[in-house]
Amino acid sequence: MRYWALAGVAVLAATAANCGDSIEPESLVGTWDATELRFTNLANASETTDIVDMGGSFTITLSANGAYQATITAPAMDPDVTSGTWAYTDLDGLTLTETGEIDGTDISVNLSGDTMTISSTDGITFDFGDGDVAVRLNGTLVRR
Repeated sequence: MRYWALAGVAVLAATAANCGDSIEPESLVGTWDATELRFTNLANASETTDIVDMGGSFTITLSANGAYQATITAPAMDPDVTSGTWAYTDLDGLTLTETGEIDGTDISVNLSGDTMTISSTDGITFDFGDGDVAVRLNGTLVRR
């Protein structure tokens, strides 16, 4: 059972829209750890899970050369690692494209110092135990 799927089996294959001040691409470079990564069922808002609260983790490294690697770990599950490329423009926001993927998923990103918040409903699924369902993703990540 995979806990995070973006555009099929991707942990992240995303296009992000910046919801605030302009973000310089260089300010996103680094390793980011989730302090919250919450999935909420779009059809039943009372069904929600935070991977971090469950004892899991999510880390993404955005490298200066345009590569990224993301790892999500949920309790009793093997780590799910994805990698690909990333870019940022004020118009499109942050674009993370998993190796082998074409289409992205829209994720809103806000950056405040060393804290990044993310939110999306576009193409994100989560398995609460009965198969994948469409979800809203909300997360807070801090730079190491």
